Amino acid sequence: MDRIRQLIGVLTLAAAVALGVWFFRLIADEDQSGLFEVRLEFRDVRGLKSGADVRYRGVRLGNVSDVAIGLDGEKGVVTLLLEPDGARLARQSSRFWIVVPRFVGLAGGATGLDTLVRDAYVAFLSTDANSQALPQGSLIAGLERPPQDRASAELDPVQRGDLLMTVLTAQNSGIEVGAAVQFRGMNVGEVRAVELASAGTHVEIQVRIRDRYRPTVTDKTEFWIARPRVSGALLRGISVDDVGALLSPFVGYHTPTGRGVPVPDGYRVVANEERPDTSEDPVPEAAREQAAPVGPGVGGRGLRIVEVVYECTEDDWLSPDDVEQRRGSGLLFADPQGRTVVLTVRSLCDGSSFMADTLGSPEIRSEAIRVVVGGIGVFRAGRTWIDQSGGELALLVVEDAPPDLAMTPAADLDFEADPAKAGEFATASTEHSNVLGESLPALDAARGGVLIREGRAFGLIGGSSDDPDRPARIGLGALPLELRPKS
Repeated sequence: MDRIRQLIGVLTLAAAVALGVWFFRLIADEDQSGLFEVRLEFRDVRGLKSGADVRYRGVRLGNVSDVAIGLDGEKGVVTLLLEPDGARLARQSSRFWIVVPRFVGLAGGATGLDTLVRDAYVAFLSTDANSQALPQGSLIAGLERPPQDRASAELDPVQRGDLLMTVLTAQNSGIEVGAAVQFRGMNVGEVRAVELASAGTHVEIQVRIRDRYRPTVTDKTEFWIARPRVSGALLRGISVDDVGALLSPFVGYHTPTGRGVPVPDGYRVVANEERPDTSEDPVPEAAREQAAPVGPGVGGRGLRIVEVVYECTEDDWLSPDDVEQRRGSGLLFADPQGRTVVLTVRSLCDGSSFMADTLGSPEIRSEAIRVVVGGIGVFRAGRTWIDQSGGELALLVVEDAPPDLAMTPAADLDFEADPAKAGEFATASTEHSNVLGESLPALDAARGGVLIREGRAFGLIGGSSDDPDRPARIGLGALPLELRPKS
């Protein structure tokens, strides 16, 4: 009887253990339900451990469930369990690699530095969201090092108004996609592509500079590939320029204050071989002034006021050539032919009207006119009409303007009003209109500024016919009917 009782006890215990194992496996299966399995092969798993993260663009979307040796004994097999979001992103175009600290020399920089203080993990990226989904349990070859073009897929999208241009250089010098573009030590953009010219003669570096900073690039800007450079002497002291490029080379540039005109998209420039010697410009006095309170704007007005930047060079036989740059404002609208045009004043966009020459009429050797549309871009422009009666009005045609560019409605332009009437004024650099008193603002600060009354533009601020340096109110009525927008 005792033996029977002992046998029943053993059988009961065995059944309890079996039931516990079955229940544990059931729970485990329940915990992993909905998870997506992917297996990767690596020649070297680089110390990857079970339980490590799986990340997509830095976001954890799964974990490593197993690390084992393959059947051939030559490769490691890593099993991933992806969460539903990770399973949705796992495509035939996906590439997987193990993130560990990597240093590939002064030119190549360092990656994976976050794993210095945490375990290695698996990262993946899908270059084509429209490619087919990976089947459950797929076995694919993992990358032994991060993909070279991963930075391109991870870059922020280009925004409207950003400057896209190309820097040409004889050697790449370690610049890669995603490298920073710096101005005065601040990151203002990034490298979007690095390509060898088709003839193999040079390297073309395509960069994006964010809209906020595109005014810092003019046709007088100097670019260079930033590499650490030691200068000075032992006794006088040694300085190191661009020390931040020790790990990651970047594109740097410098613009002389107040020099040049803004450049349009597609601008191409050759980089200097070395960093130019530049003296640090002091903080301008105007930046130290406290901002005055801004008055309310004119509600509902559809006026499109843009900045006009003009630069010209006058040939001079007896002295060095004179270079003149002027900035001001103008009204953007569409003429009857559908062209994008800007109505402004002649003293802003025609050097022959304000440049002086002791031997007669000034000889203008070169001109550059740019129209800056806030938040959109910088465009080339050319004069298409000037007031032949000696008046101040001039009309510019904007080149390559986007077809969806918002224009000033014809109803918001008053060509019949007396310019002496009371009103307000606004420029391209002010977000709100300002009350206009009896005296006009300084011409250098308000040239081409728009006179406004009840939300309609009725004049511009230009130079007086008696004294070109004195501001005057210029009516819009001199513009011919065939150039006015259709009402």
